[in-house]
Amino acid sequence: MMQRHIVHLMRNDSIGTLFASLIEPRAALLYSETMITTIIFDFFDVIRTDPAKALFKQYGIERTGKYSQLFHRLDLGEIEQNEFFTSLSKLSGVDEIKIIEHYADTYVANDNLLILIEDLKKNYKIGLLSNSPRTYLRDILKKHDLEKLFDEVVISSEINLLKPSPEAFNYTLKKLNSSPAETIFIDDTVQNVEAAQKLGIGGIHFKSVTQLKTELVNQGVYVN
Repeated sequence: MMQRHIVHLMRNDSIGTLFASLIEPRAALLYSETMITTIIFDFFDVIRTDPAKALFKQYGIERTGKYSQLFHRLDLGEIEQNEFFTSLSKLSGVDEIKIIEHYADTYVANDNLLILIEDLKKNYKIGLLSNSPRTYLRDILKKHDLEKLFDEVVISSEINLLKPSPEAFNYTLKKLNSSPAETIFIDDTVQNVEAAQKLGIGGIHFKSVTQLKTELVNQGVYVN
């Protein structure tokens, strides 16, 4: 917690760098012209595997055209999960029961990333911003005790806003009481990262935990 107190002091005091180095040397690593206080993560294919991508790969389906429109409606909250499963089955020809079972059975978490997030939470506000159906993601977070990792969870279908819209990012920043300049956003989709960067948010295109740690340090984040 000492680092968090130092961060707030440095944000308002020009001698913050010197103070941090005297009180706790590693805290000096946190100092930059604008302090990073907030880190926002995407969920699917960052924290855990994306069941839709795995399903489409299995059956050779491209997420374009009517498939893309269907996911858009789901993630915006225009339709519920059950209706989505029925429509996806009709559209693809894949048995609905198989689709439901696939979504239920494809939970593979990135355990190394979860450990990193838990460590980062000691010194930073942690947010989650996901394009996702509300019940599906909420159930995953609850079942695997992941809610405790995040100060705020923002799900597209609950707010009727999708990444990469500026409104989705601004809504999340407001919930976290953070400015773009003090925030980093992490996503596996380049378009979402670029959209965040246009708003002045630091962006990282997620590829691996090792790569993420390096880029976080490069952007002024203390990584244990």
